Amino acid sequence: MRQVFYYWLFAWIVVIAPIAQKAHSASLAQQPFPELSRLVKEGFLPNYHVVVVDSEGQLTTQAESYEGGVVSVDAIKTTSTVALLSLSKPITNLLALRLVTLGYLALDEPVSKYLPKFEDPRMQSTDQASSDALRAISIRDLLIHTAGFAQNAELLGWGEVANTYAEQAIFGFDCLNHDAQETLAQITDRLAGLPLASEPGKKFAYSVATDVLGRVLEVAAGESFDVLLRKHISIPLAMPGLTARITGKRLADIAQLYQPLIKTYPVPGAYQRYEPFTGIDGNFSGDDLEEVCISPGSGLFASMNDMVVFIEFLRNDLVLKNGEPFLSESLGEQVFEHALDASFGNRPLRRSLAYAGKDGISIASLAIRPKNGLGLALENEHDFYYWSGFSGSGIWIDRSNNTAGVLLTQLYPSDQFLIPKLVGKVRASLK
Repeated sequence: MRQVFYYWLFAWIVVIAPIAQKAHSASLAQQPFPELSRLVKEGFLPNYHVVVVDSEGQLTTQAESYEGGVVSVDAIKTTSTVALLSLSKPITNLLALRLVTLGYLALDEPVSKYLPKFEDPRMQSTDQASSDALRAISIRDLLIHTAGFAQNAELLGWGEVANTYAEQAIFGFDCLNHDAQETLAQITDRLAGLPLASEPGKKFAYSVATDVLGRVLEVAAGESFDVLLRKHISIPLAMPGLTARITGKRLADIAQLYQPLIKTYPVPGAYQRYEPFTGIDGNFSGDDLEEVCISPGSGLFASMNDMVVFIEFLRNDLVLKNGEPFLSESLGEQVFEHALDASFGNRPLRRSLAYAGKDGISIASLAIRPKNGLGLALENEHDFYYWSGFSGSGIWIDRSNNTAGVLLTQLYPSDQFLIPKLVGKVRASLK
């Protein structure tokens, strides 16, 4: 116990404390993102916190929250516990790639090697030809969302299979709130008995594949997802607030999540266009650590301090503080490479991810924005790398100027896709 205490003390001194110190000497202009301030003042965003890391490792931070409205809004502090939602996916994918590097599993192995109930995947169809045996789902399919799963309709999935997930509580709000009294293994087993939304390897579809991946990692490494996350991500990267479970000690620090408020009558002027989110009540019941659902794909929590460490890690090509590469050379390169082959077409994400119709995706769950704006083919030059969730939060890596950033907001679902604008503002400020 004493060793654990000293480790986190060291992490605070070496990694986290400098965040506050560096912010005063950043090279970007003060308040470089007026667009974010406008969105708060006009009631479109309840709050935000954005941090940019420049090429020298210096930080620029800007944060704001709506003041004086009917809906009370708390600021997102550097230590606030924030629901990452879709930002969980790059973290879980990198955990998987680390375990591949360590030899626990391989990208092209079938999922059924670790989860036998997925040995015979089937699609929902009355057509006999469509119900024929499908090819095996691979670990790679889970990483790049080509496994054939859907996303729970509660989390903006659509279609018949997505609705089935919601009806049967497959990685939905109950899981994020720790209300579902099932383990990751139990929910994954139930998912295996449901039909797929598409054939494995035929289509990119944002989905619960990352949740299944989390269960595969448990079986492959012989430890719980919580332990693996702590051992291979949280401790070596010094992200002490990163967790898949919220217990009593963390409740006081949880940032409130909001949802859009739809008025059915005209309201003049600016007003708060949101209210407290009702899908997740915040009354987490995670003290019984073994008997609540966790979601590796949508249910991780972290602070701004943690996420700044994470983007700095990505900006530095996934090299640990001790100089050790986090991944093998081959996997490290694939983190920033488009992972879908030509059979998926030039715009593989366009019917699955909003605002990403021309983008590609890597095995690390980083979307890739192409420079030419015409759609990403394997030979196209990359503009920047990012991942953005339906809460408006996002991360980005810009190799053109060796900068990175993280934006945390707490509006779900949000129609604000702000990452490209922030990237553009940073580039303009550094010219």
